[in-house]
Amino acid sequence: DLIGVNVINQADFVHHYGALMQPRGRGGIVTTGSTASYLGSVTLATYGGVKAFSRIWTEAVWAECAPMGIDVLHLVINFTATPFMARAGYDISGAQSPDEVADEAFAALGKEPVHIMGGEKALEMMKRRNSIENRAELIHTIATPKREDGPRAK
Repeated sequence: DLIGVNVINQADFVHHYGALMQPRGRGGIVTTGSTASYLGSVTLATYGGVKAFSRIWTEAVWAECAPMGIDVLHLVINFTATPFMARAGYDISGAQSPDEVADEAFAALGKEPVHIMGGEKALEMMKRRNSIENRAELIHTIATPKREDGPRAK
């Protein structure tokens, strides 16, 4: 299901709407990603993989669509206060609101192919996660706990 939604459906969506925007010579498309796309993690193999695909694929689509006047952005979403996160038992008091995420996405659209939410701190974290040095240690350090060990286990 994750591959279908995040790879196949996303590609179909971008192809469909991009084709409608091309004759107009303008438009904007935002794909959504996750910080999980920067490093493999125990219990998130498929999720991280599809989000990594989306990020790399969107970078290429950004370059292909630019001459057509179509802005494309891959938005790497950080911790966002969504109903799902609240239901999962996470403390969302320090999370960005969905409105803040949308505002930041629209501000970045047309300026860059990938935008990492959460400012400089989040950008530095993604740089560390994407580094080659000590990658094995890093994967174990940030491993997402299994559901029975995580916040939902309460």
